[in-house]
Amino acid sequence: MENPSIQREFWHGEFVRALAINSHGNTVNFAMEDLAHAFKISFSHDSHKITAIEAEWVRHPVSSCIGAEQQLQTLVGCPLSKNILAAAQYQSANIHCSHMFNMLSIAIVHAAHGRADRRYDIIISELNNDAVHARIDINGNTVSAPIFNAQNEIISPIEYQGVSLSKGFTRWSMETLHDEKIEYAYLIQRTLQVAVAQRVEQRHHFNGPAALSGPPRNACFASQGDKYDTAIRLDSYRDIAADKSKILDFIEVK
Repeated sequence: MENPSIQREFWHGEFVRALAINSHGNTVNFAMEDLAHAFKISFSHDSHKITAIEAEWVRHPVSSCIGAEQQLQTLVGCPLSKNILAAAQYQSANIHCSHMFNMLSIAIVHAAHGRADRRYDIIISELNNDAVHARIDINGNTVSAPIFNAQNEIISPIEYQGVSLSKGFTRWSMETLHDEKIEYAYLIQRTLQVAVAQRVEQRHHFNGPAALSGPPRNACFASQGDKYDTAIRLDSYRDIAADKSKILDFIEVK
């Protein structure tokens, strides 16, 4: 009988995460999709702070993710800011779904700048010859294309060589980069972390205890408290990289 504790490679090829942000007056709508997650969120603001939030799951990997959409209500009052850490400074990220929280952080900056509608595609390659190629496209145009090694250290651009995404990266990016490059770094770091985690085989954990394969306890909304003891791992995977035309097909405007 196959030993279910043996970890095998699951995902090959590109890892893709897409984020679409659309603004209508003082309302910002956005949706995100990747291999294991899909959701849509809308928030209203008065040009200074968030005044209302609505969120909806489309796919989520752990049964205890349910409720994270309501938890976002506690961010009503969070100030609009061009600082990517505005939400994290207002409230702890650990009590929220990290993916919803991270994308909301990008959308807050978007609203603070009063930007036109945007579609981000963040694409992470497989490891090949000790190199992982990352890319961010905005509305189809490449704006950032760093290269990392297997230890998540920057290889290129050469001026940032050796910087680690795992150790103090957020502080480094805030002190070193400027304007939208800080957001690009934020998006790439968060996406690469998920891409690496989902190279690990999970299928033998489907319908089993989430704590055996999910995030560390108390790391996010789904892993908080007693609910994690009874949570199960769900089959939420969708190979959107195989047909990119289907990414975000649950929203009208992409």
